[in-house]
Amino acid sequence: MEETEGLDLRRYVGVLIRYWWLILLLPVVSGTYGYWSASQQPEVYRASARILVQQSVAPSLGDLALSSALGSAYAELIRTRPVLSRVEEQLDGLALGSVVATTGGSSQILTIRVDHSSPDSAALVANTVAEVFILHTQEQRLAQIARLQSIAAAQGVTNTGEFTAAQLSALDSLSILEPALVPAGPLSNNRARNTLGFFMLGFGAALLLAFLLEHFRNRVDSPDLVERLFGLTTLGMIAQWSRKEVGPGELVMSARPRSHYAEAFRHLRANIQFVAGPRQANTFVVTSAGPLDGKTTVMTNLSVAIAQEGKRVIAIDCDLRRPFLHRTFRLPNNAGVSNFLSDPTTDLNSIIQPTSVAGLYLIPSGPRPPNPAELLASPRMRVLLNQLQQEADVVIVDSPPLLAVVDAAILGAIVDGTIVVANTQATRQESFRTALQNLEKASAYILGVVLQKVKLRRLGYGSGYGYSYYSYYYYNYEYGVDRDGSGVGPTPLHVAALRWLRKNIRRNRSSRRRSLARRDRERLYTSAPKDEE
Repeated sequence: MEETEGLDLRRYVGVLIRYWWLILLLPVVSGTYGYWSASQQPEVYRASARILVQQSVAPSLGDLALSSALGSAYAELIRTRPVLSRVEEQLDGLALGSVVATTGGSSQILTIRVDHSSPDSAALVANTVAEVFILHTQEQRLAQIARLQSIAAAQGVTNTGEFTAAQLSALDSLSILEPALVPAGPLSNNRARNTLGFFMLGFGAALLLAFLLEHFRNRVDSPDLVERLFGLTTLGMIAQWSRKEVGPGELVMSARPRSHYAEAFRHLRANIQFVAGPRQANTFVVTSAGPLDGKTTVMTNLSVAIAQEGKRVIAIDCDLRRPFLHRTFRLPNNAGVSNFLSDPTTDLNSIIQPTSVAGLYLIPSGPRPPNPAELLASPRMRVLLNQLQQEADVVIVDSPPLLAVVDAAILGAIVDGTIVVANTQATRQESFRTALQNLEKASAYILGVVLQKVKLRRLGYGSGYGYSYYSYYYYNYEYGVDRDGSGVGPTPLHVAALRWLRKNIRRNRSSRRRSLARRDRERLYTSAPKDEE
């Protein structure tokens, strides 16, 4: 449980590292815009006038309660069209700015707040609104009392004292408690708060966008993804080299034997030997989902790496449609696999050619046949592999891409193990999944995956501690002298990284065995005949 949580955490951190530029750029741009927009806003001055609301000259407790209720109603009436129109007329069309009326903590005190671009205008508008509102309210109440008085007179009621008291009460119910003063300075522009708000908004948007991009990322580009989506072990990770480092047609194992690229193929060699050891496998096919994934590059350099270990290796070019190995090793292609498969009289030794690498031999594809798939599926292909097993320690087969033709699946069914190469910059997950399904239908045993053209510095932390450790070693390993002063040996970091990779491979292999056993049980259950009713 703790290990799973740790892997999830590293995966999330890996997303942050992979899209660090987005997570850094978007908040900076957003915060800059927030600061700029705040700077473009004009300065605002605020002035406030306060009005006292009371029901009578000598108020009772009931009058105080009624005054509190009136205060809330007056706060809404101040912003009505009749009041503001009279204010505009009195100010000869001066812009009013923002007018807000509130009752605050006490409902008997009405505060008129005006925000304006001019300090003098802010005070003038606030005081004028207060005066006009008081006058407007008094006029309305006096008109109402006069209307009631006329109604009472028509009915023969003549209580002049009560009406006079009501008129005095109307005049005294509203009064200016505190007039507005000219503000000394503008309100705070809140540039810092605005900038911080936009920065956090950009940061949140960047995180969301980063995880969306990660969700829709459709390439096979990390060991973690290979294990999580396909349940396979990553046997090795090969970084992309430039043409200045390794020229076209050159083998990195021969041209740069002490580079970290060559060391990556030695890691691949060790991991394949570790995985294939329990099966005593010595015939392998190297393939990929599509063309230009780097399978031939991996196959040739892996062959050289195994041969440099002192073993006799025979490389076979079974890409009968588009052969290339003879060009890599600069050998003729007059006779090869197609001759042996189509002509039973062809001698095996006549098509085996030594290469410039000691211990490495090549069987080229030979002339292009009209029926390559039929030839590879013929019994002669099994005869060829059986004879080569007697001649060599390891036999490595280069095949066409899995999605292009059926040749690779045919070869995968008759060799001991299949190595699938994925280009981290081009191989799509759907294509890779389809290619693996083709191998499973042919009952091929998949040893694992080799990631080609890996950007290890981007891979880093997100793919787990071990692969981050591998990345560190990959870029920092250098050959050093042994303790006895002779020869060249690996550093302790080299040994530790290799031990971790082997441990990871063993764990993934056990997980894959359980998955295959469960799938076999499901197939057995679904294929079992049902009892007739």
